[in-house]
Amino acid sequence: MVKVATSTNDSNYTTHAEYSYYNTIGALKRTTIAGGIQEIDYVYNLAGQLKSINHPSLAKNPNINPHGRDLFGLTLDYYNQDYKRNSNFTFNDQLTVENQYSGNIKAMTWNSKQNKAEQHD
Repeated sequence: MVKVATSTNDSNYTTHAEYSYYNTIGALKRTTIAGGIQEIDYVYNLAGQLKSINHPSLAKNPNINPHGRDLFGLTLDYYNQDYKRNSNFTFNDQLTVENQYSGNIKAMTWNSKQNKAEQHD
């Protein structure tokens, strides 16, 4: 799949998501949704396991998050040193949880931007 679009009249289509970039083994690397308002990046380790969704720091960085619009970031840890980013963000390498070389997830780190607008229950 490369695109999700809908139409009510079979002529004017609204694009909701684009899956425009895959890595060499066919795993999804980037999804663009809502007309480019949000981009979601996926990173994998050498074993092909999902390592992160966006960058968990959510910081604007020209190499990682050039637009600074990420609303959510997640990192999955399988075992110590299973993946090393070129950034200063700290991961769970010092956890005392048993390493999972079988592919099971050892730990998860996530972050989300809170909307600073007024919130109602």
